[in-house]
Amino acid sequence: MKSMLKRDMYSEISALVNWYAAVDPRYADIALPITKREDLMRLPISSRKDLLSYGHTIPIREMVHVHATSGSTTQSIYVSVSPRAYEARKRRLARVFASAGLKPGDRVLNMFGYELNGAGRIVEQSLLSAGIGVIPVSGDTLEQRLERAVELVRMFKPVAINAYTGQLFDVLSRLDKGHSVKRCVASGEPLANAYRTMLEGSAGVEIHNMYAAVEFVVFGVSRAADDGYIRLFDDEAVFEVIDTAGRSLDEGKGDLLVTDPDNKAMPIIRYRLGDQVEIIRRADGRYIKVLGRTSESFLIRGAIYYVREISDVIEAVLKRPKFLVVIKKDLETYQDSVSLYLSQEDMASEKELRAALKRSFGFWQSVKILCRKEAFPTLPNGKLVRFLDAREKVS
Repeated sequence: MKSMLKRDMYSEISALVNWYAAVDPRYADIALPITKREDLMRLPISSRKDLLSYGHTIPIREMVHVHATSGSTTQSIYVSVSPRAYEARKRRLARVFASAGLKPGDRVLNMFGYELNGAGRIVEQSLLSAGIGVIPVSGDTLEQRLERAVELVRMFKPVAINAYTGQLFDVLSRLDKGHSVKRCVASGEPLANAYRTMLEGSAGVEIHNMYAAVEFVVFGVSRAADDGYIRLFDDEAVFEVIDTAGRSLDEGKGDLLVTDPDNKAMPIIRYRLGDQVEIIRRADGRYIKVLGRTSESFLIRGAIYYVREISDVIEAVLKRPKFLVVIKKDLETYQDSVSLYLSQEDMASEKELRAALKRSFGFWQSVKILCRKEAFPTLPNGKLVRFLDAREKVS
């Protein structure tokens, strides 16, 4: 994927810091200009708590959109976006869909929401600007969305589906044989390679993995199912890795920081996204692999486990992300207990799954594998709730 932009990123960040210096005391005394990475490290690291408490003193002309997170990983936040940043977000989305092979005249079934968590809206605008038709999906419940998605595919024959990772199996498994869908763009949830490979084989589609977050929208996109790395849009932002020693690195493992040079409505400057990542360099640019979320971890029987590593083990067996993990306290022993709920059809994999958990985790003996007969819980936007820590309810 060739770079579309030639930018003097440090000059743009200098101008951005100068802009915020007038309204945000954190940037008032920063020496400018910023000309190299060492200068960038003088800027404070920010996080979601800074956005939650951010005073909206920005001129109204610099705020054209407010986007809310779903709250699937932590407390929901609101991100305000300036005109230039909004156009940049649409541009990055257009790059994703172009890399997925979409072209003017194609039609896309868009399963993203159109409410305040309005990823569906900006995806639609990006596709329309590229001459690609959009078929939106609505519904009060996930089941309604799935029924309408199948109906819309039959009626309008889209060549692609844009959806949350967890929705893909439920949609693709219901489509008629010989359906029109050739490719899917998945995001919003981790995409395990086993799940991806299974979908591509059973549904005859290409799956493109989009790395996205509401604070910046799109970081990059990948195609190779056996790799796990995603090509970063290095010409759209500054990406840093902060290692355990607190050093800022171009490549390596650690916390991801992103600086958005376009947003004058809210400072996404050295912003700690909460993702643990690995960044590597290849001949055509830098690539990123998400290892897990810093905030998505559990202390189970004295050891820390990341949601991503637990999910990867379960999905490698089930080949899909439809499960529910509930962590509770046993009121008699006050030990952590873990219940893993599966669908009726996935219960056939219980023995294999228990062996995989035994190989990977010290808490495997405390796991109960149970059949869930009712629908799996979802958030309002359709994302599956796969982990629930119920210990805080024990007094």
